[in-house]
Amino acid sequence: MIIKTMYPAQVNSPATTIITDINAITTTISVANGSILPAAPNLLVINPESENAETVRMTAKSGNTLTVERGFQGMARAWSAGTKIARYFTAYDHDAFIDNITDLASAQAKNPITVNPGNSSVELPSGDVITLAFEPTNPDSTAYVIGFEAAGSVEGTIITAKYTFTDIVNNVTVSGGGSPGFEVHLPLTDDQNQQVQGLITVYSKNLSGNTNTQLRRVYRTTFVHYTQNMGVNKVQMVIETLID
Repeated sequence: MIIKTMYPAQVNSPATTIITDINAITTTISVANGSILPAAPNLLVINPESENAETVRMTAKSGNTLTVERGFQGMARAWSAGTKIARYFTAYDHDAFIDNITDLASAQAKNPITVNPGNSSVELPSGDVITLAFEPTNPDSTAYVIGFEAAGSVEGTIITAKYTFTDIVNNVTVSGGGSPGFEVHLPLTDDQNQQVQGLITVYSKNLSGNTNTQLRRVYRTTFVHYTQNMGVNKVQMVIETLID
């Protein structure tokens, strides 16, 4: 499954203008005020009020100089100095939202793995490693710890793992991440109805001048909280692969 890149929006879509004429193959555009445009990479629309508008992909921005991929949507054209350019909601944005939501909704979880608390690590089929332990290493502790380290780093790239865990009953959400992994401490309550679910996502980023990120893997986690004899708390985690 390939997740389409989704670019950040910009509130109220402030516009600047092109300050020199460009032709249909110009890839460096000078504008009057580059500071009001979003950071690269992102999408910009030239002459947004026209039915012949051109959407370009901005790959870099340095002051008032933009580097763009022409004709990202719409035909690449010659434009005169004074033509507006701004970050507008585009057909690509809409289609990316719909396609990604549809793909994620239809994704079938696979390779469910149960992780028991302890000092051992579980290696997932992707090579990613996950651990589950009590804090401290005491089964009646008030917190447990999830450790995650993503595999697949190669020279010139950085791997980042992000998480969102939600305690559904107590309406508490924690999120964060790190490169190439993270450690997160989650509270453990005495409520046997406590339900904690979460998502772990793994991204890669090319460091050689390309700031684009690529979604690599997505996991869904479900925590089962129960009590053993003598009132000792126990937690199991089931992790399922949604995207690999």
